[in-house]
Amino acid sequence: TTTPAAPATTTTTTAAPALYDRSMGNLTSGVSSSAALVSGQRDGYTFTAEAGSEITISLKSVGDTYGAGTTTDPYVVRNKLDMHLQVYDWQDTLVDENFDSDGTNAYLSIYVCSAPGTNSYTVVAQDENALSTWGDYTMTFDLASKTSAGVIDCLNRG
Repeated sequence: TTTPAAPATTTTTTAAPALYDRSMGNLTSGVSSSAALVSGQRDGYTFTAEAGSEITISLKSVGDTYGAGTTTDPYVVRNKLDMHLQVYDWQDTLVDENFDSDGTNAYLSIYVCSAPGTNSYTVVAQDENALSTWGDYTMTFDLASKTSAGVIDCLNRG
């Protein structure tokens, strides 16, 4: 008698969805970055920082205005996005996020506290509510060096 062969084993691996749709490069402290964004699309930026460093990110949708500003021809803002800002650590774990800090803009000022040493992070800019089909945004990024206050904050978080 012959023993039937064991059935073939199939392994399916599902990759985690990408954090962003297009890479916009590295963020530099003190430098603003601007881009046009299609609603539903996510732009990704990277930066490196030492645990205990403070980052501040401002994400503003600028839109554009037309009209004379009179009662017969009032100002109208169009192509304005409702910004959503997310920061992920080197393991693609969400560190913090913000939306609607002042209406349609986003803002974060946090200590980054992942693994000890210098790590890479990902910042994602996206439109939250599809107020428009596209729009322009400006991201301002500042990185302050590791401080004792930052280290204490990270230790308190565990």
